[in-house]
Amino acid sequence: MSISRKPDDFKLLVSDQCRNNITAGRESKVAYESFLHVTRSAHGLHLLYETTRGEHLKDNALLSTIKSLLSCSKSRADRYQALLENQALPPKPVITRWETFVLTALHHHRNFNENETRVFASQIEARAADS
Repeated sequence: MSISRKPDDFKLLVSDQCRNNITAGRESKVAYESFLHVTRSAHGLHLLYETTRGEHLKDNALLSTIKSLLSCSKSRADRYQALLENQALPPKPVITRWETFVLTALHHHRNFNENETRVFASQIEARAADS
């Protein structure tokens, strides 16, 4: 049994955002004039996130360092939170969940100057107490 299709039968292709599917959609558009290629938006957003994260390597390294410093030691996280006067700790970024990375970056962006001042002031006080 063979199935033959007329060019007008093929109207819509729904695919994810990978390069092979985008290429296939572009090439299919040549053969099928009334053809529409739609990619799923979640994959497009993820690709956008990965591209953005790749363009901001220093920011990514900073967030990863802060995450590892705060998650490896409960006492370190408690001291950091005490320095910040019980301000909420930043969310933990998860690589596969792009929104956690963005929320963590926004948290640090909003609070960076205030937190930096408190941490450096505590370091200066500690050095003064040691001498």
